[in-house]
Amino acid sequence: MPPRQSWQRLVVVGCMVQRYRRELIDEFPEVDAFIGVEDKESFMRIAWDCFNRRPERTPPHYKYKPRLLTTPPHLAYLRISDGCLNRCSYCVIPQIRGPLRSRPIDEITDEATSLVAGGARELVLVSQDTTSYGFDLYKRYALVDLLTQLEKIESLDWLRILYAHPNLVDHRLAHFFAVSKKLVPYLDIPIQHGDPEILKLMNRGSSEQPIRRTVNLIRSMRNPVTIRTTVITGFPGEKNQHFETMMRLLEELDFDRVGVFMYSREEGTPAAGFPGHMSDRIKEKRLPDID
Repeated sequence: MPPRQSWQRLVVVGCMVQRYRRELIDEFPEVDAFIGVEDKESFMRIAWDCFNRRPERTPPHYKYKPRLLTTPPHLAYLRISDGCLNRCSYCVIPQIRGPLRSRPIDEITDEATSLVAGGARELVLVSQDTTSYGFDLYKRYALVDLLTQLEKIESLDWLRILYAHPNLVDHRLAHFFAVSKKLVPYLDIPIQHGDPEILKLMNRGSSEQPIRRTVNLIRSMRNPVTIRTTVITGFPGEKNQHFETMMRLLEELDFDRVGVFMYSREEGTPAAGFPGHMSDRIKEKRLPDID
């Protein structure tokens, strides 16, 4: 490996650092700094520390941090919250990202206005669960309140929502879909499975009836509408009858798009200790049946 120049530093950033910082520090001493997802506020300090220098002046304070967009100029992702209230048994996100932390509506609106002024015409709202937005701040689900404010931004043409929990799509949100001039007719509703026994093991807090209710509610308010979902195959304990129940539900609800993932055992999650883990061969065998 060639020697590094005096201005070169190696920094590792992301979720893995957040979860395994101590182990990574011990394993990779050649790395100059490790920055986790919770280190956003101290990112610049850590970066300057790599050079044993301090910035010549203190950066100005912003309610939100201006960022370099890597999307096409007409499109920008807009994070509305971080962390998650749900405790799905297979998911490690709450251990990495922590509990739900919503951004205030005025702060999000300010950033959205800035993005639109910079040329963005479509804003895609993202978080671990958009439909939980605001519960920690306002003690109620406030996604519609946020959408109402964003819709007022001039020169913004489209709003798009990702990752809606099927239990939290209510009449108020469905009605907003029907009357909004800017919310595109698209919704991503990850159901993860369709069998009640597996959904209970997943700790999804959902079942077949709420899933049906949500899909039918959205379609009754606005049609045509594109609804995407995701499911997991090969969850511990999933037998043929469970898989077939899920397949029937997918066929009956006729989702427009379906993303399929093989279950992956995540260290530290409840599902990692469940009985009935199956081989990758069986998981892979079930993928083509859905595709």
